[in-house]
Amino acid sequence: MNRADVPESTVAGDGLPLTDLQVALQQGMPGFADGTLVIDSLRVVKMRRSSSKRRDPHPYTVCLDIALHEAAGGRRHGLRLYGKACRDGASVALFDAARQAPLAPVEGGPALAHLPALDMVLWGWPNDPGLSQLPVLLDPVTLWPALPAAVREGAVRVLSVQALRYEPEVRATLRCVLEQADGSRREVFGKTFRDGRAGLLLQRFRYFAELSRRDPSAPLVAEPLDAHAGTHCLWQAAAPGRPLTSLEGEEAGTVFARLGTALAHLHGAPLPTTSKRTVSHWLTEVGRRAKKISRVQPQLGERAYALADRLAALAQALPPTGTALIHGDFHPDQVWAHDGRPLLFDFDEFAIGDPMEDLAEFVVKLHEAGGGARPALHGAACEAALLGAYRAAAPERWHAGWLGWHRSVQALLQASRSFVFQAPGWPEAMSRWLSAAEDAAAALALTLDEETPA
Repeated sequence: MNRADVPESTVAGDGLPLTDLQVALQQGMPGFADGTLVIDSLRVVKMRRSSSKRRDPHPYTVCLDIALHEAAGGRRHGLRLYGKACRDGASVALFDAARQAPLAPVEGGPALAHLPALDMVLWGWPNDPGLSQLPVLLDPVTLWPALPAAVREGAVRVLSVQALRYEPEVRATLRCVLEQADGSRREVFGKTFRDGRAGLLLQRFRYFAELSRRDPSAPLVAEPLDAHAGTHCLWQAAAPGRPLTSLEGEEAGTVFARLGTALAHLHGAPLPTTSKRTVSHWLTEVGRRAKKISRVQPQLGERAYALADRLAALAQALPPTGTALIHGDFHPDQVWAHDGRPLLFDFDEFAIGDPMEDLAEFVVKLHEAGGGARPALHGAACEAALLGAYRAAAPERWHAGWLGWHRSVQALLQASRSFVFQAPGWPEAMSRWLSAAEDAAAALALTLDEETPA
């Protein structure tokens, strides 16, 4: 919960250039249309697009950071906006409903705005239609009484609080600086959610914190402090160590190997979850992603559908998957290293599923996919250290065939996400990730053919 996450995009919504979006905001928002406030520039912090009218009434959502100045006097401000675009004039009803909810005042801009020209409703930070607790959590005065006693222990007040990561309507991660009674400062980190899962996450982190004290091969976690039901917020101490992706050479190989063993501990944990990830679930997702790719890149459609058919056939050819608790969102940015031991973050997506899914997602995101935008972080040696250590620690859960199958699925998901999250150069990225998915499926098919008796 100590990591920053500020991706960027260059185009906003259904091909609307940023310059046109800036004009629409300047002409349509309260305080801007009359020239009182003037937009100097804007930046897309986060964007999500949908190509399905049936599944999502919003063709895109966008989080914007705006630099502006007051026409009288020239005073400059920063403003963050979260916008939801609608279809067929539905923003009128959305705006009417949004006006009924309590709204916190926003410096340098509106708390809520309606742009009929874009069929869009916008909320000024920290207002969020799914995270109504944000204004309380981001004000040091109102945050103090909302902190659990275990977090406030030894402190006298909140000095500052800031959002590190923000997923509109879903979750936000906060850094809080506390002043201690002796005048020193202490950092704590909170993660707040749309729903009441914070208590369940506290249970998960407490389990691994205790296990890590008893077993040096278990994963470390940032010390869990407590959860606050009223603000749906889990609080943890600052995590020690540094990102896994910053390690090099022998140190990297050692930590990657220990990560394989640590992940085996996670897969064996007796923790409850109601979420399930079956092969049927993933085949449904594969079909959806193939359809999305075909819709936004028609020239790739035939290949995407052929891959979906091949993955379905390969799933039939493989034995039943293993089943265990899995992380569900396991990638290199979820791991730090401290004193040579891996430290894990974000236990939000625990599920019952195939352990090979976690390993496949990790290695797919570890490496560059055919010259993609993100460079390779480590070589094959680190991947081999991770997989070898996991196989040694949990041979009963290891299956090379399902690992290859999930690698193909995960690469296909990345192809789809390049459009959904509007990655820079997403059409080219989609093609590269699709090729990576095809290569993984082809390699698995070849292996199965070689294993089939003549």
